[in-house]
Amino acid sequence: MSYSVRAFLPAVLGLVFCIGCGSGSDYPVAAVSGTVTCDGKAVPSAWLYFEPLPGSGEGASALVGKQGFGIANEKGQFVITTYNSDDGAVIGNHKVHVMPPKSDVVPGFKCPCEFDSEKEPILVEVKKGKNLFDLTLPVKKNASQTKPLTLDEKEALQEAQQEELAAKANANAKSK
Repeated sequence: MSYSVRAFLPAVLGLVFCIGCGSGSDYPVAAVSGTVTCDGKAVPSAWLYFEPLPGSGEGASALVGKQGFGIANEKGQFVITTYNSDDGAVIGNHKVHVMPPKSDVVPGFKCPCEFDSEKEPILVEVKKGKNLFDLTLPVKKNASQTKPLTLDEKEALQEAQQEELAAKANANAKSK
């Protein structure tokens, strides 16, 4: 090899190795954007995580790629980033986690919706091309519906049920 080729070779090899480095990903991604709302209103500053789920079927892998992330703007609009700015999410099925904004970012943030993605999972499929998701958070159940009944409330409920049964029995007897 001549001197000029040896001097040029490392530069050429470096260029060849960097050509595949563009995305920094072993997993293909697709553009993902959308809105997040609660009870018909935008959820500003919400944090969104797109967690890739393992595939199913023959040859499926538990390794499914990196999680995508985004923050909603004041209109509840978001764009997901995984490897490079606004590149989207890994192609495949995802569980979407929506988190309330940090208290130092939005002090006094209040929202009547559920942010527990284990209790109310949001599942989406990211496909090749552009993906637009309108994510609607479920409204929290009323606290009075989930708290345990007091002894007096239980007794009143039992009495009401017994009265209802007696009224139905009387109605059936009169119809015969």
